[in-house]
Amino acid sequence: KYSFDEALCRQVTGVMRGRFLYYNETFDHTMETAIRERLQTERCASIEELKREVAALSREFLAGLPARVHRLSSLSRQAIEYLRKNYAQPVGLNDLAAALNVAPAYMSRVFNQEVGVRIPAYLTRVRMEKARQLLKDTHLKISEVARQVGIENIQYFHVLFKKEASVSPQEYRSMF
Repeated sequence: KYSFDEALCRQVTGVMRGRFLYYNETFDHTMETAIRERLQTERCASIEELKREVAALSREFLAGLPARVHRLSSLSRQAIEYLRKNYAQPVGLNDLAAALNVAPAYMSRVFNQEVGVRIPAYLTRVRMEKARQLLKDTHLKISEVARQVGIENIQYFHVLFKKEASVSPQEYRSMF
């Protein structure tokens, strides 16, 4: 019989957080709590039942997300594309606005209103998503992962990663 597994819960929430980020949606603490409660209360008799439960959770949380993407203006979609392509570089509001030929204040206002998060916070999410992928799929040193996602200060990287993933980079890597 399956019983609650903290590492699995973190992995499930990490995957869902990544999907929400992909669709530029916020994955908040209430969603993480709901997943945790569901995985704790649903006792599955087998790994197959657990897989079905996780799939059902995914369908519930992700239902309708792609349809919401269409509410974004062309400017916001271009900004997201730019940030996702240039996350490894130092990117600020002025850089983004210049690349898209708009005023920084206008870029910031439109992005905040449509995406629902400030540009630096979105860039951090993208960087942490890429860091999780590198930690999972490569054997790079954590300091090298930090540099590859555009963060030179390793202590700052640890703080950001733990805030975003709820575990340290070392703990995250050990899950795989």
